[in-house]
This record gives sequence, structure tokens and C-alpha cells, in this order.
Amino acid sequence: MFGVDAYTNAALGLKLGGGLALSNTTVNATGGNSTIQQGALFLYGKMPVAEDYVLDGMVSLGLSSTNLSRSDITGISNGFSNKSVMGNDVLVSAGLSRPFEISGVRITPYVRLTYQYVGQASYDEGASAAALTVGRMNANGVRGVIGVGAGSLNKDPLKDEYTYRANLAIGADSQGLLNPTLNTTLGGYSSSVTTPTAGSTFVQAVLYGTVKVADSAYAYAGVSVEARTGQTLYGGSVGLRVAF
Repeated sequence: MFGVDAYTNAALGLKLGGGLALSNTTVNATGGNSTIQQGALFLYGKMPVAEDYVLDGMVSLGLSSTNLSRSDITGISNGFSNKSVMGNDVLVSAGLSRPFEISGVRITPYVRLTYQYVGQASYDEGASAAALTVGRMNANGVRGVIGVGAGSLNKDPLKDEYTYRANLAIGADSQGLLNPTLNTTLGGYSSSVTTPTAGSTFVQAVLYGTVKVADSAYAYAGVSVEARTGQTLYGGSVGLRVAF
């Protein structure tokens, strides 16, 4: 991920920025594999509203290209390889928060609403009796979250020796992207493929901190977990940020 805070006004509490995110995902399975290249441009910002509240938002537009291959595991086909399965996605998110200072700690209740769309073209493995056809995917989902954050009063990682923050939240997802279904045809028979069922309600926990390493640079690290019925997601990040 590459990004920059393009405009910051501390007096007004305004921050605007943008960037580019790139990823490469490889899935290997018996008889086949898949590689997904993804790229997204994003814009983000925050500003004060109604004096004590903060409005933040992000918009992202992405493209993906999937290379699928399957070996001949039936004895009646020559396998399959397709590098032109294209996709796209859109994300729009907005949040509203209200910070307080209690006993040397900044407490911030917040609410956030996120909309996401994901699309992928259909593909056909060919005319073989063992060829698989997968229909086009067009799915969207909405996520609502309510939570509370706690962090140090130190909040500028380029000025303060360290900063930290923690977050705990609950939320819910609509079903469109949570449990998607794809229509398929194999050997002349139509069917559908669904993901394992996951609950719509979830809990989140995040811990993040920074350490100043130079006058214009700081190191950061964070861990996160999201748990729901039938699914648990873990994440983490470590990096170095430089301002110039």
C-alpha cells in the first residue's frame, strides 16, 4: 500500500489523503490453482462537525484479474487456463465519532456505515465434457458498526515518543457479500456454489501503537481480530512511515 496525507490543517482539524493498494493472492488446491491480482485507488479524509464531533470517510475503486488453471483430473479434458477473468469493486465508508478525555486517556465512541460492491465476469472452461462454467457475480453488502476506542492523549507520532490506541466494537453485515452464491454448470448439469455459512453479527478488537524513531519518521504495529459464528479473521501490520 502506498499513500500520502495530501493536505492537513491542524487548526481546522482537517485531513485529506489518498493512495494506491496492490495485492497478489495465490490459492493452491488438488487439481488446480488460482492467482488473483488486485489494485485499488482510494481517497480518505476527516473533518470536525458540530464542534465536538468528527466525520471521517473513505472511497475506494478497484480492479482485479484472476488467472485460473485446472489440470486434467478426469481423463477426458486437457485442463484449463484462463488469464482474462476480470473483476471490479467499490467501497464507500463514513463514520461519526465524539472524543472525550478521562483520566489521561482519550475515549472515543463512534458509529460507522460501509457499502461495498464486488463484481466478477463469468468464465467458461471450453467445450470439453468436463468443462466448468461459472456465472457472473454481482454482489453488494452493507456493514454497520458501533464501538468505542481508547488511546493516549499523545496522538502525533511524528512529535510524541509513542502513541497507542485500542478499539472494541460490535456490528452486523448484510448477506450479499457475507454468504455469496455462484451459479455453475458442469457436464450439462446446473448447480450453485455457496460459501460456508457465517453469522451476520460480529465483534471486533484492535490494538495499535507507534514509536518515534527519528525527527521525521516513526515505526508502527497493530493486531486485529474479528469473530462471528462460523468465522474468525486475524490481521496484523508492521511498518515505517516517513514524512518529508
